[in-house]
Amino acid sequence: MTLRDGNDDDASALRSATGAARVVAADIRSATGLAVAATIDMRDAIGDARDATTKARAATVSSRKSDEDFRRVDSETRKSSADARDATADTRDATADSREATADSRDATADSRDATADSRDATADSREAAADTRDATADSREAAAERGHAEDLRRTNEELRRLDELKSEFVAMASHELRTPLTSITGFSATMLTRWESLSEHDKYKFVGIIDTQAQRLMRLVESLLTISRIESGALNTTHSAITVCDAIDQTLRDLDVAGFELRCAPVITVSADPDHLQHVMVNLVSNARKHGAAPFRIEVSDDGAFVSIRVIDHGVGVPAKFAPHLFERFVQADEDHSRSASGGMGRGAGLGLSIV
Repeated sequence: MTLRDGNDDDASALRSATGAARVVAADIRSATGLAVAATIDMRDAIGDARDATTKARAATVSSRKSDEDFRRVDSETRKSSADARDATADTRDATADSREATADSRDATADSRDATADSRDATADSREAAADTRDATADSREAAAERGHAEDLRRTNEELRRLDELKSEFVAMASHELRTPLTSITGFSATMLTRWESLSEHDKYKFVGIIDTQAQRLMRLVESLLTISRIESGALNTTHSAITVCDAIDQTLRDLDVAGFELRCAPVITVSADPDHLQHVMVNLVSNARKHGAAPFRIEVSDDGAFVSIRVIDHGVGVPAKFAPHLFERFVQADEDHSRSASGGMGRGAGLGLSIV
């Protein structure tokens, strides 16, 4: 064997070894790929295992919660069963009470029927009583009407008698009031006519003054009667003008020739009024104070911006309480003894002055 032959054998062996190495390398690569695939599969398996573990844990928690819910539901079920048993007992009691109530209702129905029968009887009696009451009411109304008519007649007759008495009293008073000044006028006139030459100038002046005073008194009485007549007929005419109140009152006091009256009045107070009627009112008030009152006398005038008030004040015994409601009626006066004691015997008058005011 030559060297060349030996090299050829080595080369062939080397090629065989290289081919074998390549086969081994291929196997190694194949095994490596399988290992890598196995590793990936193992990783996926580990992930799945972890997911399974998480789900198992969640299932365990859910199982525990379900167990707690079951226990709670079981407890509630037991409680409901107890409540149901109690309700059953209550139902039995209610049934027993219902039976008793039914029995009572039957008794009440029987009583109601009896009461209905009694009510019918009572209704019949009530209708009969109502009929009797209506008849009695009709009789009572007729009797009341007759009594009312009789009472009206009685009151009318009493009023007529009162008016007749007032008229008679007025005629007597008017006759006296008319006769007194006329007697003075005719008496002093006759004296002056028969004894004119023998009378002194002083007596003549005195007698003429008395005649004038009595004539004024007579004129005031006649004027009062005429004023009453005008008021009643609605024919009292008035003429308004601006009047200074203090001057008007002062003139009235001078016309009446009276003394002893204190006048409290602001000189600037004025009113819109009829001068004659205002003087007539003041004459009546002042004369009434002098006749029925007592000194000191005072006249006060005040103005509140809306009304002017005139007050004639005296210090007599005053008006009896029972007479006060009739103070401004016609032809009425206070008790004669009272009036005379208050006026000092000056007479009662005709009872017209304040009614005109």
